[in-house]
Amino acid sequence: MQKHYKDRAIVLHSIRWKESSKIITLFSRGLGILKVIARSVYRPNNPMGGRLESLNLLEVVVIQKQTRSLQILQEAELLDSFYDLRRDLSRLPYALSVLELIQQTLGEQHSDEIFFDFTVHILKTFVSAPQPEIVLIYFLLKLASFLGFKPAFNRCQSCGKTEVKDTVYFSVEKGTVFCPDCREGVEYLSALNEEQFRFLQRLQIFPHKQLTEFPLPLPANLNAIQLLTRYLSFHLEHSIRLNALSLL
Repeated sequence: MQKHYKDRAIVLHSIRWKESSKIITLFSRGLGILKVIARSVYRPNNPMGGRLESLNLLEVVVIQKQTRSLQILQEAELLDSFYDLRRDLSRLPYALSVLELIQQTLGEQHSDEIFFDFTVHILKTFVSAPQPEIVLIYFLLKLASFLGFKPAFNRCQSCGKTEVKDTVYFSVEKGTVFCPDCREGVEYLSALNEEQFRFLQRLQIFPHKQLTEFPLPLPANLNAIQLLTRYLSFHLEHSIRLNALSLL
């Protein structure tokens, strides 16, 4: 039985199909990842034609049938094209990386309205954040938590020490940190100096609606994006690649 489903959605990816149609991957508020076909969108009289680009926030009407893996997109109204973000090539790759992360980590029907609203807020934050890289690191931290792999930066996993000086070691396997005295025998460790450790610790608990006011600069030599994508890759058991960052 078919039913009409109306919701907000972010366009993650689209490809041309045959002469006049598109296959689109949506991240919808109520159904999560959803693959749809938009028929005849390349024809001049189709109003949906320019609305189905990656990053666009839409209100969509989808004709859904449980036995069909590819649903039919009937309507799409543009809510936000993130125009200011698109024209800033120093920020756009970070926003596109969010789309890549969603597509590579969330399964179909993996829906959560709060996480969807959070993602829309993050995309808007990229426009005005002093350091967009920090916003992407923040999204990675929250995505890991949403997936059930919340990393712990509050204390040494082994001895419980919270006042750590100099260097600590983050375990990609365990998702926790170890002090120098407790690191022996633990695998897949990445060293963090005290500044880097405190930065990640504070960023993780910072309110997302105040993210543009985050007071700490990005520490030198901290490749937190690489560290956290390695962490997610390890626990999801597949490699995560952020190709959009090559545009920087």
